Parts: sequence; structure tokens; C-alpha cells
Amino acid sequence: MRPLYVFVEGLNDVRFVDAILKPRIEAASCCFPVVTVQYSSKSSNYVRRYLDSIAAQGASLIFFRDLDNAPCISSRIDSFHSHFPFIDRDQILVVCKAIESWYVSGVDQIAGIPLNIKNFNKIDKQQFLQRIPKKYNGTALEFQLEILGNYSLDNAQGRNASLRYCLARLLKLCTY
Repeated sequence: MRPLYVFVEGLNDVRFVDAILKPRIEAASCCFPVVTVQYSSKSSNYVRRYLDSIAAQGASLIFFRDLDNAPCISSRIDSFHSHFPFIDRDQILVVCKAIESWYVSGVDQIAGIPLNIKNFNKIDKQQFLQRIPKKYNGTALEFQLEILGNYSLDNAQGRNASLRYCLARLLKLCTY
């Protein structure tokens, strides 16, 4: 079995991948283990050296990048690729619109308060932060941990096309 390296932007992404995606991938595939790597604070040279070591292992890898305010997925991939030209474009997965949309896709309510979201694919970080119930005193971390503790990946895939697509791509990587 070969590992799958999942490169993510920030700590919110690390928490989500480790709590939600990693167990599903490891249970359903030949990849073991799933290794989550936060790359946003690393230099391009560090990332290149890390990728060289992964290639030497024959392992698979994927990069997550939020769409944020980019006009489309291809422009976001182009922008990311210009910063890391040694990464194959097929190894870049764009999260629409931000990882926070994946968080809210897996729950109906938090602390007894319905989230009332009509389109889970368009939630950005600001909209996510606005939905934090008062009991969390505006602290996103506690809110995220509560979500992860009550998360339904099956429901989330039905609500969020980006999550559904990215999970399918991750599982496909592990079948080769």
C-alpha cells in the first residue's frame, strides 16, 4: 500500500481532512496512510523538495486550493500553477468556494440552531463566520469542532458538488 499525500492550505483544512476525509479514504481504498500536509506557510523550495521525496516513494498526492474570489476553477489552477510550476495541474483540486462550505454541508443545525443554507456550494469564509452561534463568542475553532463532531459525510456529498467531486478524485487516486 502506498500513502496518499493531501496538501492543504490552512489549519481548518487540516482539521477537516483528518477528521472527515482521511477515515473514509483509508477505509475504502488501498492508500495507507493518508498524510495531510499544510503547505501555505512553506516556501516553494520546501514544497519542491517534499514532492521529490514523495515521488521517490511512488506515492500519490493532491493539492487542495480554495476558489475564493477567482472567476473560475481554471483561473485558480493557473494562478496556483504559476506559483508552483513543478506541480502537475491534474494534482490540483479546487474547493468551491472555500473549505468552510464543506464544513456546513455536513450538518443541519448547530447548538439547536438551523443553519438555513440554500446553496452549500457558494458558502465562503465570511458567510461561514457570520453563522457562528453566539454561544461560541465568534470563535470559529469551537464551532468547527462542534460541526466535525456531528458531521455526516453522506449528507454533505449530497449537498456540495465540490466535496463530492473531490472525494471521488481522492478515492480514484487510491485505486491505481
